Amino acid sequence: MSMKFDLRSFINPVFLETGTFHGGGVRKALDAGFEEILTLEVYSPLVEENTTRYKKEIETGKVKIIHGDSGFVLKSVIKEINSNITFWLDAHIQSQNGGGEGSERCPIVAELEQILATRVGKKDIILIDDMRLIENRNVGWSVNLNEMYRLIWEINPSYILKRIDGHIPYDVLCCVPSDYIL
Repeated sequence: MSMKFDLRSFINPVFLETGTFHGGGVRKALDAGFEEILTLEVYSPLVEENTTRYKKEIETGKVKIIHGDSGFVLKSVIKEINSNITFWLDAHIQSQNGGGEGSERCPIVAELEQILATRVGKKDIILIDDMRLIENRNVGWSVNLNEMYRLIWEINPSYILKRIDGHIPYDVLCCVPSDYIL
């Protein structure tokens, strides 16, 4: 997880991240000024690490760390949220520096299906990290790109898609409502 862009450009009341890792996304969301920050992580040691790191923010209700596989639990987390969400979809296996496997090596399609089931018609922003890996058939993530894009357009047919720099240039796919100014 490495955001080389200003997350304040994508502000909404709620920031929801899949794949907490070492908590960099939570830190960026706090610095950007999101009202509420939710992060899902499948790997217990990283949940514990970040629960310690963000103890104060958790106690104040600003941050909530959810232990679970985003490929399954995302829908239950977002179904009751009425305000707009900025999604940072970054769940995947880790080959180094810790991290565990969930139901899939990269659950992006399952995550988008859950967003589609609960968020149609909302003015959410979806940021998908690691596009270089999602698009690379040699990585072994087995992401159906046609299905991924079909789901994005079903969530919001007016989305404008743009690639911005993440860990490397053009590694983040931004899906923003048509009335949003990038």
